[in-house]
Amino acid sequence: MGQQRSATLLALDSNTGKIRWLQPLRTGRDFYSRGAIAANGTVILGVAESSTTEREQRLDTYRIRAFDVQSGEPLWTTNPLVDETKDGIGYWFASNDAIDVQPNVVYVQMGDELRSLDPRTGQQRWAMKRPWLNPNDRALRFGLGIVATEESLAVLQLGRNQRVLQTINPKTGTVIRQITLPFKPLESTSNRITVGNRLAFLETSGQIPAGDNAFLPSGQSTLTAYNLETGQIQFRIPIAGEINNLRAVDQTLQLSTDPVIDFKSNPSKPRSEGQFMGLDLQTGRVLWQKSEAQIRCYGSYRAWRVSAESVYLNCNRRQDIRDSSTIVSLSARTGQIQWETLVSPDNHSDTAPSAIASRQFLTFRRVSGANESQLQAIALDRQTGKLLWSKAFFNSQDLPYMDSFRATIATDQNKVFVLDAVPQWQLWLLSLNRDWYLNQAIEAKVLST
Repeated sequence: MGQQRSATLLALDSNTGKIRWLQPLRTGRDFYSRGAIAANGTVILGVAESSTTEREQRLDTYRIRAFDVQSGEPLWTTNPLVDETKDGIGYWFASNDAIDVQPNVVYVQMGDELRSLDPRTGQQRWAMKRPWLNPNDRALRFGLGIVATEESLAVLQLGRNQRVLQTINPKTGTVIRQITLPFKPLESTSNRITVGNRLAFLETSGQIPAGDNAFLPSGQSTLTAYNLETGQIQFRIPIAGEINNLRAVDQTLQLSTDPVIDFKSNPSKPRSEGQFMGLDLQTGRVLWQKSEAQIRCYGSYRAWRVSAESVYLNCNRRQDIRDSSTIVSLSARTGQIQWETLVSPDNHSDTAPSAIASRQFLTFRRVSGANESQLQAIALDRQTGKLLWSKAFFNSQDLPYMDSFRATIATDQNKVFVLDAVPQWQLWLLSLNRDWYLNQAIEAKVLST
């Protein structure tokens, strides 16, 4: 079996880091998934695979696979979306935000349809025509363009010169109301959308001409709140910098922005730094605002996570001219630092995925020794920032899933779900004594502190 590895879905106990179950998915390199999302007893993966083994990594098929949270047993698999004429079409869907999981429904983008599925059976409840993820339009990589709760669904539809914001009946898929949003000259968007208290929040950003039909960011964004019941604008506020994160949670609207760069006069030095902000959900009033320098937090926006109480950042403090990773917790209401924990003194990754459990903040760190480095899953106490556990992963050197482009992890029912490339000999041990093997923690080995 040598060094052959299998893509494997693992469930770890979020309290201890011990393996609760694992589910081998596929051996070889013709497999890709961002990782798991989960809710109410179901774990979901969007998977890209190759339709033939004649040539590796075609990744021309895409499907959804579901597993039971408690046992890891497969629940259902969708029929594959296949385009044998275009390599990478499966990767295109699998690497995007093409799935939204709610406690009683799964919304998935399959080709040019948005579908509603039963999370336990995979049975389709309804489908609506909705071209969205176009491999030729790179600007659509920032999200699925929907916002769902258990009771509501808001959907963005794209037209030639406009967007349409639709309120959808989540039980039937019928359109209840729609708001037409024409594109203005020199305006762009990443189609980020979030919803809270019957308001939908959308961002747009300005552009400046750069010749030959090229454009550059102007450094100014606009955040607009639409009332989903009336279609009227509740408020519209200017934001310095392009918005790279946006989420409504409880009674606040949390966001972060890119640095503002004057591309014409001084493109090598930011005119102002990236910002972290908390706004009042109903009025848009700024509750707090912190710059990267105020928090000493750089390269963090991909690892940004929020709860009703806190904003979590993975900050590069660049200690002694070296990269480092410090997890920082800010108050969602005031922006004050609640705690900060140095998790890696000599490595930083802004692509390491993270998730929020009931009592833990879960993420990854890389630690280095004299001749090797290692990726570890870690759990921090959400109240104090104390390191609760750290566990090394099987595939520490070559990491196709964790610490990679847009990787995700998920939590549900005191478990955290992650992908790893597990050696075949480790899987072989399962056939000898599965119960003993799964009760062990992944080896913890701190190479540096």
